[in-house]
Amino acid sequence: MKQIITTLFCFILTSSKLFSQSEISTVDIRNFWNAYNLLETARTKADSVLIFQTEYFNKATQANKKFIKLRKFTAEEVVNVIQRYPLYFSSIKDNSNKIDSQVEEINKYLSKLAEILPGFSPPKICFAFGCLRTGGTVSKNTILVGTEMITADSTSIFDELSPWLKSVVSKTGDITPLIIHEAVHTYQKNKYTKDLPSTIIKEGFAEFVTCNLLMLDNNPVLHSYGNKNECSLWKSFISDFKNGITDYSDWVYGGSTDENRPADLGYYIGLKIIEEYYLNSTDKSEALEYLSDCDNYGLIFKSSKYNGNCK
Repeated sequence: MKQIITTLFCFILTSSKLFSQSEISTVDIRNFWNAYNLLETARTKADSVLIFQTEYFNKATQANKKFIKLRKFTAEEVVNVIQRYPLYFSSIKDNSNKIDSQVEEINKYLSKLAEILPGFSPPKICFAFGCLRTGGTVSKNTILVGTEMITADSTSIFDELSPWLKSVVSKTGDITPLIIHEAVHTYQKNKYTKDLPSTIIKEGFAEFVTCNLLMLDNNPVLHSYGNKNECSLWKSFISDFKNGITDYSDWVYGGSTDENRPADLGYYIGLKIIEEYYLNSTDKSEALEYLSDCDNYGLIFKSSKYNGNCK
């Protein structure tokens, strides 16, 4: 890790590029809570659905309309989720309304990202609300954020949530690491991945830049678990890979029904493969350029000397 930090520090000192701040929108957060507050006036479920359709969906920003279309959100589904998890939603309200105060910090780290990744341009960021089934996604150069997934912290109420939801929602309320992770995805080339190894390395690169280069503590529970179980995780992953599994949910974009095992452990494995490649590269800036292209991930996986740190 010391080698990574030293190399990065020298690299940043030689960078003098100008950085324009990201366009960050929280309009949809305000629209969501306005609709939420109006639910008190609803007499029937149909009234509630109409309120959300009128006050949230119909007033959605262009970016949120894209988010709604991509994830197929509906007003009825939003109402169903709120009614199913009322304590959870009420407990994240204050945190979600504080996002405006975190814009400066987000832009600070996006600026640092621009110093590390040549040609990086700041993405647009839209904070909106979904239905507790996606933390966010990237559409071209726009990050679409499921605010209800990322703003929970130690003061939030998780009692109503299923084991899967408990494993995937935030526990810290620290949104900057997630935004930076997603911002790295906007930088990656040829983003489509067709198999499990390429997918974990794609996510691993975003984790590597976020955690190892910018020193942000993204997914602290996942990384702690991974460090303690690194060899067994690697053996399990290799077994699944050799058996040709087509359901990746145990490793990425899913979640565990075992409350003792975090979701998305493939991110950790991908990070370790990226870390191995980067540390063994003599030209670090050239390595970052190569690692930013998803078309290279199959070859990186095959040639990687990473073995799960198994003795």
